[in-house]
Amino acid sequence: MAGLRSRALRQRIAEVAEALDIVQFLDRQARFLSGGEKRRVHTAIAMVHRPSLLLLDEPTTGVDVQTRAHLIEVVRGLAADGAAVCYSTHYLPEVEALGASVAILERGELIARGPVQELVRSHGHAALELTFEGPLPPTEVVAKLHGETRDGRIRVYAEQPAMEAAGVLAALGSHAGRLRSIDVVTPSLEAVFLSLTGRRYDDQDGSRPEEPVHRDGERVAVS
Repeated sequence: MAGLRSRALRQRIAEVAEALDIVQFLDRQARFLSGGEKRRVHTAIAMVHRPSLLLLDEPTTGVDVQTRAHLIEVVRGLAADGAAVCYSTHYLPEVEALGASVAILERGELIARGPVQELVRSHGHAALELTFEGPLPPTEVVAKLHGETRDGRIRVYAEQPAMEAAGVLAALGSHAGRLRSIDVVTPSLEAVFLSLTGRRYDDQDGSRPEEPVHRDGERVAVS
């Protein structure tokens, strides 16, 4: 259907199958594959003819880390060869690895757009993020830290947050005993999301998944 024939077709199938780690599946019917394996086959079908326009909707769902890295390289290669690629994902490290123009959507609305590094420079402020057992310290303690409260945490912005950690702990006084975690938020796309929305990217389910998961509300698109 894409105009590939004989040797060119076999060569391109071999290239895409190797990149997406589906060589071992080439003699099997797709209906016998797992969900993640089918996802890789779908992506291979979309890429095999080197399209001028490629639309990928969360292509790495259910795949392992190595396959994800291979796919990112293939996508970067297609873009470098002149293809227009629109890539949507919930997995922020993929977006940073692609290094492309980014659009951040939250609850159906576009809240930011631009190259990754430009967004990080504009919105990715470094900070210390403090999580406590029980209620947050009183407002006078938060004011002493020059911090702000968001989503049950205290955030203290600083140019070098790691250097400020000792002073923050001292300023907490007796409240430091209820401190559950203190995280350094470095300038990154996740820091951009945090700055723009006021919450961490994984707040909706309370965990940071190794694999991307679907969430109602936000999506990051790369073009």
